Formats: sequence, C-alpha cells, structure tokens
Amino acid sequence: MKSRLVLLMLLCAPLPRIPVLHAETAAPSPEYRLRDLDFSSARASLAGANWIYVRSVKAGDAELELLIRIESRDTWVVEKIVPQEESLWAEDLILNFLEIRAVGSDRLELAGLLADGKFYTAAFRLQEPDRMILDGELQESGLPSSLAARAGALKSTLVEKEKALFEGEKEKLLEAVRSLTLENGQLTERLSEQPAEPVAAASAERAPTRWSSLESMRPLLGRTLLQGFDAGVPHSGAWKIGRDTAEQFDTEQYFAKLVFPVVQTKKPTLFSFDAKAEGAGWVGMGIHIYVREAALKRGYGLGRSLLVWLTRDPEAYGSSDTYLQLYSSTDAVTMKRALDAVIPENIDRFNRIEVLYDPSTEYIVVAVNGVEKIRYKTWFSISSGAEIALRTLKAKTTFRNLRVATTD
Repeated sequence: MKSRLVLLMLLCAPLPRIPVLHAETAAPSPEYRLRDLDFSSARASLAGANWIYVRSVKAGDAELELLIRIESRDTWVVEKIVPQEESLWAEDLILNFLEIRAVGSDRLELAGLLADGKFYTAAFRLQEPDRMILDGELQESGLPSSLAARAGALKSTLVEKEKALFEGEKEKLLEAVRSLTLENGQLTERLSEQPAEPVAAASAERAPTRWSSLESMRPLLGRTLLQGFDAGVPHSGAWKIGRDTAEQFDTEQYFAKLVFPVVQTKKPTLFSFDAKAEGAGWVGMGIHIYVREAALKRGYGLGRSLLVWLTRDPEAYGSSDTYLQLYSSTDAVTMKRALDAVIPENIDRFNRIEVLYDPSTEYIVVAVNGVEKIRYKTWFSISSGAEIALRTLKAKTTFRNLRVATTD
C-alpha cells in the first residue's frame, strides 16, 4: 500500500514550486494493437493538465493500464501500456477527497486518501532537489475537513427536511384523531337519545347478486393471491411477523398497519384471517382491501380503499360490546363510516373474519366465525387495488391464517 501511495503524486496536477516525484522506468511493454483491446469495463481519470490514466482495459485474459498524453486538442498519444498487476496503484484507491498542503519549504501533507474503506493521511519530505519520500507511517484518519463540512451541511439539510415531513404527518394524524373523537362524540349523543337495546346487525339494500351467499362462493374461490404474512411491510407499530402469525405490540399506537402487495381485479375476492385484540378500553382491528393511491401509509386512512373494522369503545358506546363497522377511505386522513353494527362476539378472543367483495356489483359481505353479519352495496366505485393492509388500534393484536383468494 505504501509504495503505491507514493506514486499517486504522479497523477496530481503539479502544484506551483512543489517538486514532483520520479518513477522508475517500466520494463518494455508487449506490443498491443488498440483494435484488439476491450474498453467495455475501462475506468479513466485525469492525471494532470494533459494526461489521462485508463485502467481495467482487457486484452484477452490480461488487464492493462494505459497512460495517454494529450499533445494538442487533435492529437493524443498512448505513452505507455503496462499489465495491471505491475501497477503501483491500490485497486480501490480513491482520490476524490484528497487534500494537499505544503508545510514549510520541504514537506507536503496529504489528507483524504481513501483505500480499503478507510481514510489515511500521509506526509512527504523533500530529500533531494527533485525527490520526496514518505515521512513516517501512513496514519488512519477521519473525514478530511472539506468532506466533513459537506457532510455536516448535508446532514443539517436532511434533518430539517425530515423534521418538516414529520411535523406535517404529525399534524395530519392529530387532525384525524380530532375528527375521530368528534365522530365518536356525535355517536354517543345519538345513542343517548335512543333505547339502550343493542343495534341489530346491518343489512343494506338486497339487490340481486351473481351469488346467493358466502357459502355458495367458497368452492369457486380456488385461486390464492396471498397466503401467510411473509410479504407484510410494517408501517407504524411494533410488529413481530412470522410465516403464519403477525403480532402488533404497541398499545399506544392508533394507526399501526401491516401492508401487503396484492393485485385485486374486478373478480370476486375473499379476504380471511383469525384475529384478536387484547387490552382494556378502546381497541380495534381490521383490514383495508382494494387499496390504491396510498402514498402515505401512516395516516388515519389508507389511500382509496374499503376498511372492515372491529372495535370496542366503552366510552363512546356506553358498553363493552364489539362493533362491526365498514369505512370508505379516500386518502391518508379521510375515512367515512358507512355502517355500524353490534355483534355478540368478543374482540379479545380469536374470531374468524371473512370479507367477500365483488367489485362488479359493489357488494361486500362480512362473516364472523362462519355467520354472515353484513351484506352491503357500497356505491363507492372501488373496482381495483394493488395492496391490502391489516391495522390495529391501541391493543396487542394477533393475526393468524391470512389468505386472499379469488376466482380462476
């Protein structure tokens, strides 16, 4: 390494009144014809005011180095061709960050030599009128001053940008929480004006469909689009992901999501999984389906999508009943609740959730533990998606046996 570094001075542009180094004369080179050389992997660098240094030139199995002198704008001369194994240059030597300064009348200091992934500093002392030698040992060093300043400025810029992005997302999330709190308050007020009898499971307009029930569709849903949790990408929350199970542990997280790439077309598609949400007070869990245009995945909503949601909220509802809800999401901060139905199942025990959506008719059917709870015509014009997402709210939540299937 040390002998190679001495010769690097040959390729530096001459400094005023600073002696340059001498190199030993190379042995006569074999004869090569330029037309026989392969320059497809060649790397070139300037080697002074009128020199170009080219390495990784191939001649058969051999690798060569060329030194080209520019006599004029129209005349270039190949001064030397040598086998690369004879080169005194370190293979990975980088000079982009090199800093050179004269110290007194007989000493040069070089900082920012980058080799083997480390920075080095070297000192050369004038020994003869036209020769300099390495003075002491190469010293491993930190970033050269110019690079440190650039890195500091870049870091500052990135920190400011990240801070601004975080503050923007934070404000959107806070607005979503405020909207959700207001909506729950309005719901509580409406419920206080009605009898305390639980609301019956929702049943929307029952227009004819191409299929009569979820059971009638099961035999036709033989094409699996997703099985298990391996492809899941966490967005907020503390997730532990296995092949057959995914768990979210952050009980302070409102918008934890686990996103999966799944292409969903106009064919009827069934989304099924087992899940439970453990914790006191307000908890929730569910699945976004037919997700598209979801640039921001840490917000209240998730692009354009449908959300099937199970929740328990004693403060809002005045009871510990489990509610099954359907939302339409239009962006990261906007979701509208389409229906709200109390169900007898407990959210803190494993329940089998099945969601069948047919974009051609816009009907969605939701079953819990094999019992159909909802059949609803959405009217939301959601006909395709590129992702799905499991999500949780303020609970340790466990998902098992995830599968997405469609017709052949």
